[in-house]
Amino acid sequence: MAEQITGVVLILISFWEFYSVRGVFLNSKRHGTKSTSHFLPAALWSGIVFGVAMLGIGIALIFKQI
Repeated sequence: MAEQITGVVLILISFWEFYSVRGVFLNSKRHGTKSTSHFLPAALWSGIVFGVAMLGIGIALIFKQI
């Protein structure tokens, strides 16, 4: 039972991560200038990868694959 709860929490974290990445992307698209960090694409990409990893681990825990 604890594995399923942890899986749900990880899925919620992944949705929050996707929402945050989307927010930063839209904000930088609207208000980005030449002073915007050149590392922002790498940060967005790593956020997406982290979200996908948390989603995958969460789903695996729910279905007891780990």
